[in-house]
Parts: sequence; structure tokens; C-alpha cells
Amino acid sequence: MRNYLVHFFVVVTCLLLPATFFAWWAEPLVGDLTRTGHWTERDFGSNTIQPAIHVQASGRSLVNPEISVLSDSFGAPNLWQSVLTETTGYSVKSFNYDKNCITNWVAAAIGQTSNKIIVIETVERSFVARFADMPLCKNAEPVPMEITGGTTERRRTRWPPTLSWSYLAPTAMNTAAMNFAPKNQMNNASVANVVIDADCARFSNRRNDRMLYFRDDELKEKWSKDEIQRAIRNVLRLQQDVERSGKTFVFVIAPDKSSVYRRCLLSTAKDQTIPNINGALIAAGINAPDMLEIFRKKVPATIDLYRPNDTHWSEVGYILAGETVGRYAINKSGRTR
Repeated sequence: MRNYLVHFFVVVTCLLLPATFFAWWAEPLVGDLTRTGHWTERDFGSNTIQPAIHVQASGRSLVNPEISVLSDSFGAPNLWQSVLTETTGYSVKSFNYDKNCITNWVAAAIGQTSNKIIVIETVERSFVARFADMPLCKNAEPVPMEITGGTTERRRTRWPPTLSWSYLAPTAMNTAAMNFAPKNQMNNASVANVVIDADCARFSNRRNDRMLYFRDDELKEKWSKDEIQRAIRNVLRLQQDVERSGKTFVFVIAPDKSSVYRRCLLSTAKDQTIPNINGALIAAGINAPDMLEIFRKKVPATIDLYRPNDTHWSEVGYILAGETVGRYAINKSGRTR
């Protein structure tokens, strides 16, 4: 029995010590791309200090909003909407797609007498899936996001380490493979790890010669012209419904990370033709600020416009988005505070 226990503890120690050391070395898991793709925060976590955003509270208690926003994960933390409030002076109530059907939500937003501006935001890669074939809605009261006010952290956390074997084992193998083949593109089912020009992209992570992005960004390469046009027509109908009510409609495309940094890629992928959805919306007469062009112009002068470990904007990016949408919305509405 004694020998068994000795051997047991030796084996456990031999497994746990390297895993614990790697977990400490890898740094605590924060980003959605490092989590899903099994990469370390040591390699891909941001190392810059971000400006703080004062997050506005939102939820059922906000009964007379002046702006209503329907958004996806880019709106979930209520960051750009909080900047939108500061830019316009208007109160903003936020909703997401998970608990709200688009056409039902728009009808309710139109019926909310206090609303002056109605904003719909979607990440670029989900544009066709959300708007080409919009399902009929059941009559239901829209469900707002419940957001508690606060202030964002300016640095990513460095403690405690992430002690998950299901994360640590594949991450250790991926990290070793990346270091043995530093110039190769590496993909798994959901995340691409590509070689980039570090001077072009300007990320602050240690391995800023590489960039992570969701492979779903590549879905738009396969969209048909018919799908795109159906989606555009549906958005145009929503805009017409809103404008008939005397309110202002704004449609916001959150550009895919790979679209914004495409010219920084050191691969043939940057030469592939992808549809410019933002441009097509504007050409169709839809009230849509040119977020893709605005974000691309900021890349050369901005460190971590998107988070290196994540598909979403950094605080700098959220501020840019909120200020852009705010100025655009006020200009389109012709209103002043």
C-alpha cells in the first residue's frame, strides 16, 4: 500500500507541476479567441493601457429612452452605447438578438414615443444570416439587457492562473507548434492564427507578428449576390418603417477583425475579393456610417484597435465606434440636444 501511494504521488506530481508552471507562464485566460483557439494570453494578451469607459446602466428601469439599440456581442458590455450617450446627450436603452426578434423589436421601438433614434448593430460576418431571411416574430414585449453601471478596467488581469486541463493541454501543444513553425498559418475549427506585418497592424501582444481572428469571418467569401441583396432590401424596409414614424434609423456594421487588418496579412488571403457590405448598404440609401473605412484609417496610428486576444474592439475601438455612431445619428436626425 505504501509503495502504491508513493508511486501515485510521484505520478501526480510529475503531471501537476509542469501543468501548474505552464498555467502560470501562459497567464490567465481572458480573450474569446485565446479561449476558443487554445492560445496563451502570454503570447496574445494585450500589454497596453486602455482608456477607461464609464458604463451607463441600462435595463427595464429606463422607461423613456431617447435611443434604442439592438445589438450583438459587440453591444453586450454596453460600451459603445455608453459613449453614444456621452456623445449625443441622449439616454440609450440596449437590447440584444438573443432575446428579441428583429421585426418585433423595431415595431416596439417605433411605438416607444420617447425614442428619437433607432439603431441596429450587427457584426459583419452575421449580416446575411440575420437579415437575408428574417423570420416572422411572435408578439412579445422586447427584453432589454440589464446592465449595471461602472468603469472598465484599464489593464487585463494577471492573476489567478487558469487551471483547466482541457485548456492547458491543447494550448501547450499549439504553442510548441507555433514556435517550431513561426511563419506558418495555423487554423483550428474556429480560430485562425495568421502571420502579419507587425508594423502595419500595431498590436501590443508579445507575438504581434501574428493575429488571431474567428474563421467565421471567412463566411462572407461565400455569400451570393442574391443573399446580400435580400438582406439589404430587408434592412431598407426596416429603415422605411422607422422613417415613416418620424424617427431616425441608423444601421451599424461592426467590421470583422480580419476585414479591418486585411492589408496587414502576409498571405494570399489579403488578395481575396470579399464583399464590402458597408459600402453596399450606403449605396442602397441605408443610413449606415462607413465603419469599415473609419476603422481601417485608424489602424496605422492606433495600438490595439481590436483586442489581440479577442474578436471585439478594445476600449479605444469602442470609443471610436460610439463617437462615430453618435455624430452620424445626430447629423442624420438634424436634432440638437
